[in-house]
This record gives sequence, C-alpha cells and structure tokens, in this order.
Amino acid sequence: MNDMFEPDNAPPATPRQPVGVRNHRRAILISVLVHLGLLVSLLCWYIPHRSKTEALPDRQSAASDSGDPVTSRTPPSSPSTSGEDVPAEQIQASLESAMEQTGGLSTEQKLSELEKNLKRLNSISSPESIQDTTDKIAETLGLSSGPTPSSKPAQGAFDTATAQIHDVTRARQEDGSWIYHTVLVDKAGRTQQVELAEAEGKSTYNTFQQLKKFPMAEGIYRQLVMPMLQSVLDAADAADKQAHRLKQEQAVDQQQRSLHESPSRQDVPPSEMP
Repeated sequence: MNDMFEPDNAPPATPRQPVGVRNHRRAILISVLVHLGLLVSLLCWYIPHRSKTEALPDRQSAASDSGDPVTSRTPPSSPSTSGEDVPAEQIQASLESAMEQTGGLSTEQKLSELEKNLKRLNSISSPESIQDTTDKIAETLGLSSGPTPSSKPAQGAFDTATAQIHDVTRARQEDGSWIYHTVLVDKAGRTQQVELAEAEGKSTYNTFQQLKKFPMAEGIYRQLVMPMLQSVLDAADAADKQAHRLKQEQAVDQQQRSLHESPSRQDVPPSEMP
C-alpha cells in the first residue's frame, strides 16, 4: 500500500517519518467515520432537547396564566441552560458515552448507524438549527474550521502535520476491483492525492458519500470533526516527540553508565597489559 503521505512518483515534501508514526497518523485520519458518527449522534440528542428546553419558559408562563401547574420532565443529564450555550462537560460526557456504545460495532454497523442518525437529524431539525448548534459546539470547544483547498496555487511544500482528508474517490480497475484515493488538504490549502488500502478506502469512501447525501453533515465534518482530528494528531505528535526524547536520554544515560562501569586502560596493571 502506498504511504498515506508519500504517493508513488512523488518525492517526500518533508523529512521522512518513522513507519510507526506514519501509520499512527493514517489511523487517526481514517477514524473520520467514528468521529462523525459520534457527533451526529450527539446532535440527534441535543437539538430536540434544546428545542424542548427553549419552549419550557413559554409553557410555564401559559400554565401560570391558566392556573395549571407544569411538571418538568427534563432528564438530570440534560444541559442546565436555556439552549443558548452547550456545556463543554456535557459534550465530552456525551461523546464518551457514545464511544462506549459504538466501540464494538463493525465498520458496516457504524456506517448504518451514521446513515440512520443523519436521516433522523434531517427529519427533526432545520439546516439553520443544525448550523446554529454546530457553531455553538465549535465555539464552546474552541474549534476552528478545518482546511479547504485553496482557490489559488499555494506556495511551499505540503504540510503533513496539518493534513486532513478533503475527499475520497475511487476508480474501477481492469480486473473489476476498486482502487481508492484520498485527497488530503493541509492548513495552507495545498492538496495531495494518495492511494488507500482497499479496506480503509472502502469505509472512508462510504463515509464521504454520506456527507454528500446529507449536505448538513459536511458542515459538521468541516467545523467539528476536522479540528477534533487535528487535536488528536497534535497530541499524538507531542507524545511521539516526548517518547523519542526519552529514548535518546535513556540511550545517553546507558552509554555514560557503561563508560563509568568499564575500567579504563590506565587502571589495568602493566603486567596485565596486552
């Protein structure tokens, strides 16, 4: 399989990374399906509840005028606000809960769940409410929208550290099998097309087909999934650098210890000199 960041016949734009690091970055990037599925599931829960919460003051006012008491059935885990803000703790807890529930699902099951939730989200909310909620979640978590291809040729080498998947395409080969390519885009808008293995390519391609079937999902991906994946990539890079520094320090320490423990030639008695 071609390397995720170094397609055939293209010289590396940056110093070559260890295989383990490159594979780690590729695994993070193709987790688009998981992240998108979790966020769509979160919006399916939050948007209808938010609508009910915002409607509650009007219902209470109407009941007060008529003399009828109103009993709130708001679940304990729901946001305590009127829907104007999305608590970051609530988002994190919801994502962690959803991750536990979907952790054991196969790729096909995850895609099925994603399509089901996208259809549900499309039926229970308007594009405006989805965009509004997406904006609020991004603002609450401090996320900036992911990169998009530049309309003008961008100068400089492709930046693998900020590379994100922009699209996935496929083409039929002579033997009838499919070959999948992913279009990567970096922070500056530079693009690079590379080949994916069949299993990875199929699931990632089907995920992006869902984005195209439900335009609202593209905004969720660009505004939430992309920056979340970038945060994971940054954390992974920091961990890799820390591990590399620690390994170097251990090697130096071991070398110094060996030199200290080994007797020098000057310490050997003349009679024992070769």
